[in-house]
Amino acid sequence: MPQGIVVVKWDEAEGTILESKYPNTVEISPDEMMRIFTSHAMGEGKPGFLAMKIGSLNIASYYTGLALRGMPQHYVAILLAEDEDATVFEGPLTETSTELMQKVGSDNFPTFLEEAYKKLIDYLTLTDEQMTALMIKDPRRRLLLQRLTTGALSKVEAKESLEEELKTEIVNIDLLIDPLVKMGLVKKAIVEGIPSESLFLLSDIFAVRLPPDSSVLRALRSRIPENLAVKYEQQEAKFFEKYRVLEEDPEAVANILTNPIQYKVIQSLRTSVLTARELAANLKLDNDVVENALKALRKLDVVNEVSDRSGNRYMALKNNPTFLKFFPEYMVNVTRQKWASGMLEDSIARKHLELLKETYVSL
Repeated sequence: MPQGIVVVKWDEAEGTILESKYPNTVEISPDEMMRIFTSHAMGEGKPGFLAMKIGSLNIASYYTGLALRGMPQHYVAILLAEDEDATVFEGPLTETSTELMQKVGSDNFPTFLEEAYKKLIDYLTLTDEQMTALMIKDPRRRLLLQRLTTGALSKVEAKESLEEELKTEIVNIDLLIDPLVKMGLVKKAIVEGIPSESLFLLSDIFAVRLPPDSSVLRALRSRIPENLAVKYEQQEAKFFEKYRVLEEDPEAVANILTNPIQYKVIQSLRTSVLTARELAANLKLDNDVVENALKALRKLDVVNEVSDRSGNRYMALKNNPTFLKFFPEYMVNVTRQKWASGMLEDSIARKHLELLKETYVSL
């Protein structure tokens, strides 16, 4: 179990300064703070995650990189027990740092840090599917991905584009980009003649509601009369006759998958048909908690309720919300067309097509 979290700022005159920590009992010396910063700074000042041991300290740390537009450099470090694996904190700490850098320096930052730390601990229990949803839930990342579907951008162009659209300053663009790089969606690369790192979309992702697995229907038929099973099939078919992927789907699906109780209910119903009481018993949750989750999922058109003559209420998935990753073949034409119209540098177009080819061959 982590011992706590510290946020440290670099000051050109004073060196490392403790911005905030949680809990207050966490101890870290000025020398240890400087050694963590030095470990990051030796990496050419690039933002990123490091797992390290300094003396008796076991540390997972995310560094925001060299200052941009006068913004100070920070790192966010978790102090761990000696036997803990620091590397498992890379995704959760990167996401937490993204949130913290939007609030650093504010009057209520200590309270925000406490909340962020508790949320970070919860992140450790998330599945890969939930971590994907958490990344996509951020509207800034969704907008960045949308921008990249129209062609490669430099980091500077991406930052300016987001700031113009969102009417807010992006303190550190790498905090938004790095999780997308780790997911294999985006590639950062230096291209000769281009002063800033360039961003290339190599995979795309979309939110979708898939038909339930055939095992759900088999489970349903084994538990309720045939006429009710047929009714369920008809309702499911009606849903998919009208179903279309909508612009708001990524946010909606991300919200569902990152809601802990709703996600547990969906996981249980992906292979089974259960009553509300059975769900509560299996998940070791209060009936009221499960009922509230089911009510929300019915409203979102995810869960279907089927009742028999005895009043038993069976819950089954109407659809299975998830995210799917795919190779963006359309980017080949987008890149060629932008190059042909003079909207893309030759070197950028060639690099993007090379990277797309490498990605496709590796599939």
